[in-house]
Amino acid sequence: MGRRGPALPQPRPGGRPRVLPGRRALDAEMKTFEEAVETLAGRDRRYPADAYLFLREALSHAQAIHARPGHVSAMELLEGIRLHALREFGPMARWVLSEWGIHSCADFGNLVFNLIEEGHLSRRPEDCIEDFSPGFDFHEAFQAPFLPPPPPGPVTPGGPR
Repeated sequence: MGRRGPALPQPRPGGRPRVLPGRRALDAEMKTFEEAVETLAGRDRRYPADAYLFLREALSHAQAIHARPGHVSAMELLEGIRLHALREFGPMARWVLSEWGIHSCADFGNLVFNLIEEGHLSRRPEDCIEDFSPGFDFHEAFQAPFLPPPPPGPVTPGGPR
């Protein structure tokens, strides 16, 4: 889920989109990303502001992985989220996400579509929230990489030494 296609530029460091020549948009009328996040966190209390801020970082990570600044698919974004969470939080990733109300990939879909409704992400006509549901298993994604390897197979008496 990227910015609004090629017609809109990437946001500036302050989170405000650039105003394109010929467009009549006033900075005073535009919400910064942070303001939108505060609005969303107040309206949809399932997810705190930190969840949205993490999602924005993970989106940048996904765009870098796929070497393009614009739209990424739900599956590409989820892979970026997984890798970013593991890099940022290591074995605590699942716990941190859980603290933010994120328990499945469907929660990431809710966050993305909340940001779409606020005008801070865009979607293509074929994108839908259900694209996030298959996702990945949180145990396999965030805990399994840190578990010790399984013990070797059973040792048979009289076998090779």
